[in-house]
Amino acid sequence: MALNVEITALCAQARVGRKTYHNARAGICEPTRDTVQRLHAALSRFTLRDRGDGRPLEAHFCYLSAIVIASLQLGAEPTAVMAHDPGRKATGSKEWLEASRVRRLALWIANGLMGQSQAELGRAAGMSRQAVRTAVMECDADEDFALGAIRDKLERYFRPWK
Repeated sequence: MALNVEITALCAQARVGRKTYHNARAGICEPTRDTVQRLHAALSRFTLRDRGDGRPLEAHFCYLSAIVIASLQLGAEPTAVMAHDPGRKATGSKEWLEASRVRRLALWIANGLMGQSQAELGRAAGMSRQAVRTAVMECDADEDFALGAIRDKLERYFRPWK
């Protein structure tokens, strides 16, 4: 997929000087790791914007961040969780069920701790608002001691003033 991105816009989005960009491209100087990461993130934002699927970027990145946090807390692999389509409802698959447990915690994090609306999260996750609401309520109502301890720990991290 070819992106039609002007170098000036890319550098502005990445907060990298045009001269730094051109020097790195010409091989005059080696770019720092931070510069490369910022350029990569800026390109990702342009890619998401040009995708045209209408997903709000903030909700999308909050959802992905929450998936990573939830995966690490529950001992799952984030890429495996993202690979399981929430709309498939493959309840007979052990992997899908584990991914849905991680996804419920991730939606609870993104909605309750990061402040994203359920409608925006639904669009970001490819789910309906009602499915997000149900997932958040199920996570809240889950009486599993280990999950409750994880929720308490995350609330302390995200809301240290409480």
